[in-house]
Amino acid sequence: QELEELIRIPSISQKEEQCDGKDNDCDGSVDEGVVCPEKETLKSIISKAKTSKGSGVVGVYGKNANIADNIGIVGIISSLGGGATANATTMRAAGADELEIVIGGPCANPRAAMLLGNYESNCTWGFEESKGIIKLFRTREGRSLLVAGLDANDTRMAAIALIKNSNINSSTAEVISTGNILDSFSVVEKQVPEQIVHEPCLNYTIAKQWTFTELQGLS
Repeated sequence: QELEELIRIPSISQKEEQCDGKDNDCDGSVDEGVVCPEKETLKSIISKAKTSKGSGVVGVYGKNANIADNIGIVGIISSLGGGATANATTMRAAGADELEIVIGGPCANPRAAMLLGNYESNCTWGFEESKGIIKLFRTREGRSLLVAGLDANDTRMAAIALIKNSNINSSTAEVISTGNILDSFSVVEKQVPEQIVHEPCLNYTIAKQWTFTELQGLS
């Protein structure tokens, strides 16, 4: 009886295959036999958000976000015609079609750390001075768009680049400073595979729902 217990092979929990980058039915293949949605780009995501005037869009900032991050996320929300803002440390139910825009790198925003692999030991890893990043992720809740840089100025530059460049035909773009002012930069499209983030269910509490009238008053 004891030998039987030792050599008993545990059962594998099989599920119906889904388009999520996982081998759900445990047959050694990923996403086989299912129709995956067309890969989205920054252009398509921004276009959808503008068409819906920011409906389902949440700008997520860090607990100790600086003024540059706050200005950046409100500017992005304003450019979309509406949306909401939320603190990354608070909670609320998230919809499947929701687009969250995460402002700030892992040092400033725990949500960015989650998307990038939770860089607790070195939150600046992968970032360079005078460069920003705009990167789209597919998550359990829907889509996450990271706008970040090594420091507050680089993050602000990336936010401005996203506002001024809505026709980026890739899921990732690098923003490179070309001068001493935030408006002086170049945007380089990066053709990289779509990044799928597998994570526990995360929720947010809306801190502020911005109306179109309020946003007009800020501009």
